[in-house]
Amino acid sequence: MIKSHIKKAALIAGTVFILVGLIACGRPFAGKDRSDYFLKGMDRKVASLDLNAEQQAYYDRMRAEMKADLEALKKERKETAGKIKAELSAAAPDMKKVSAFAKEGMQKHPKLFEKQIDRLTEFYSQLNAEQQKEVREFIDKRLSRFDS
Repeated sequence: MIKSHIKKAALIAGTVFILVGLIACGRPFAGKDRSDYFLKGMDRKVASLDLNAEQQAYYDRMRAEMKADLEALKKERKETAGKIKAELSAAAPDMKKVSAFAKEGMQKHPKLFEKQIDRLTEFYSQLNAEQQKEVREFIDKRLSRFDS
């Protein structure tokens, strides 16, 4: 009977340790605004395409939509982190709740990325042949990083 309680306590402690470790490690941009970094990088690349007025208007609209989505996601991430922190600070945190909060927050990311890819694909279709070639070369150069 005592061994089962010790095993249960060890399992809970191990789970908490792993979750806290993962949260603490974070990614290189943890805590920073990745949306501005992403959008500025996109602006730099698009500036080299020498867009006409119609293409620029389309890009500006698309960029504003992307920025709004990224800001909404950032707000939701903060809310999710707050829920997780609140549960972990409880005297007896419920790790199933922590897990549910994390899963709930992560479910929104793939949908947003799909939406961004669709927007970028539509933007690509607005470009002329030379601009499309430049974009393909840029993508090919980025993908070559995975060859090694």
